[in-house]
Amino acid sequence: MAFEKDLEIRMARGRPNAGSERLLDAALQVFSEYGFRKATLDDITTRAGVSLSTLYNYFRNKQDLYDQACEYAMFRLQDWTRERIQDRDSVEEKFLALAQEPFQYLNRNPYLIGLLQKDPELLPLYGESKVEGLEEEARQMVISVLKEGVEKKVFRKIDYDRYERIFKLIFKMLVIFSYYEPPDLDSAQLYEEAFNLLLQGLLRGQD
Repeated sequence: MAFEKDLEIRMARGRPNAGSERLLDAALQVFSEYGFRKATLDDITTRAGVSLSTLYNYFRNKQDLYDQACEYAMFRLQDWTRERIQDRDSVEEKFLALAQEPFQYLNRNPYLIGLLQKDPELLPLYGESKVEGLEEEARQMVISVLKEGVEKKVFRKIDYDRYERIFKLIFKMLVIFSYYEPPDLDSAQLYEEAFNLLLQGLLRGQD
């Protein structure tokens, strides 16, 4: 119940009003292009087409804006993935959507790729993301699909925590690879093949 309550609070924070969303989108672009240190609030307000006083109506300072822009960007990716999973009928399709949809989202959102490149702590290969609650929410999403597969007797019985850690490690490695190597047909195919192999290991026919 605690996780569901935290998710409800987080999703409420993830729906900014029109004024702050305009600034968050502009901030995401500017921080992606220049990084935190070189970006200025003037750059961001110019990009958003608002005054500096308007910015201070929503954010305390540059660090506050940066932190909220990172949270906004990362949870928007997560929300996109969740919605795509809900659109799938079979548990196999849901599992593959967990892996494929974030990759597709990144492919269409170069500013998020730029942000990840400039701030590896947003999605580190080892350890937790600096965005509070991000990895726990992702963990619960993966485990939920795994449990559904086992309960429907599509997946074999597994150690959920161990398999989720394997999933996360491979996912992070391939995402990091994708934004240091521009996404193309070959990298997309590599991504798909890697998670198809994971799926084959889950299916009951492998027992």
